[in-house]
Amino acid sequence: MNDFENLVGILIPSTFVVALVIERLLRAKELPKVRFWLLKGLVFFALTGGVNAVVPLIVAHIVGDRAPLHLARVGLVPGALIAFLVTDVVAYFVHRTMHRVRRSGAGATRCTTAPSGWTWPACRTTTRST
Repeated sequence: MNDFENLVGILIPSTFVVALVIERLLRAKELPKVRFWLLKGLVFFALTGGVNAVVPLIVAHIVGDRAPLHLARVGLVPGALIAFLVTDVVAYFVHRTMHRVRRSGAGATRCTTAPSGWTWPACRTTTRST
């Protein structure tokens, strides 16, 4: 399974770089010019990667054996799938609650939050598009 972990570690930045190259070569439309856009993208990609690497280590250290689910027993891939599904369901209900609880009279009318790049199917069917 170590090879799979190494592959994922390589695929994440590689996918980002490939997407940057494709965006530069095959633009669907002309985008507005933003000063230091590429640098900002690279910096925030690195920051996001750092946060996503460090926060789970800190949480695992703090929670330790008191974790509600011990997914290490099921293996990396099944554990990742279970964690993804649980996180996605929780994010879905948080998102739906945000639609129901209006802040200062202005609520979202579209699904704009998609955990891990995947949109919950009910979100697409239950919201208005603008």
